[in-house]
This record gives sequence, structure tokens and C-alpha cells, in this order.
Amino acid sequence: MYESFRRVHIPFGVAYGSDKDEVKLAALEAADAVDYTLKSTNDKHKAQVWMTGFGDSSLNFELIVWLTPAAVKLPGRVIAT
Repeated sequence: MYESFRRVHIPFGVAYGSDKDEVKLAALEAADAVDYTLKSTNDKHKAQVWMTGFGDSSLNFELIVWLTPAAVKLPGRVIAT
């Protein structure tokens, strides 16, 4: 808790038959385009995509990103429904 960065997990699903490598690449590119995503070459803080399971009609993933200190202070601007 001493760092000013925070990690968030963003669940999402894609259709069965989707190319998992393309899904990962698209999610990472989308995360990189968001201003509140920490842009880091440090392996500890780089964005990741995890496949978490098989849903009834989707492959389930989580996008894991680290937020900038500004985003940590204003979490309402980061989370959207």
C-alpha cells in the first residue's frame, strides 16, 4: 500500500471461436489508449490479459491494468457502467 499505483481487474467475454491472441492484443491496445492506464515498461506494472474460464456463451477474460496516481485519487472517473 506504499505505492501510489493501484491495480484493477476488468472482466470481459468474447464469443467462442475468437482467436485468443487477437483478443489479448486488442485488450492491451485498448488499455494503452486510456489516459488513466499506467504506461510502464516495468514488468511489475505492465498490463496483462488472463483467460479466466468458459461461460455459457463466451470465453471469459480479465484485463489487469495499473492506474496512474491521478486515477487512484479519482476512482469515479475510471469506473464506468
